[in-house]
Amino acid sequence: VKELPDGMEITGSEGEPLKGARVPSFGDHRIAMAFAIAGLFSDGDTVISGAECVDTSYPGFAAHLRHFQSREVSSGRSTPVIDRLPGGLAASED
Repeated sequence: VKELPDGMEITGSEGEPLKGARVPSFGDHRIAMAFAIAGLFSDGDTVISGAECVDTSYPGFAAHLRHFQSREVSSGRSTPVIDRLPGGLAASED
């Protein structure tokens, strides 16, 4: 990831699947949502801490994310995108 003055540049994985990771949202709903969606296409758990900030702009995000998980849009991977953590968004919550 390369930091830019008004954004970031992410280099692709050259066909390798993304790896699940713990991602702090830093209270930024855009980070939380972007990495939660990336987690749909990763191998392993992707945990977003502080994901309650998503309610700022998209209160139904967790429900919509679960919808996509249930539709197997994640290339057949079995990957929990958001796990239960104190201050984190859980896949079973709205």
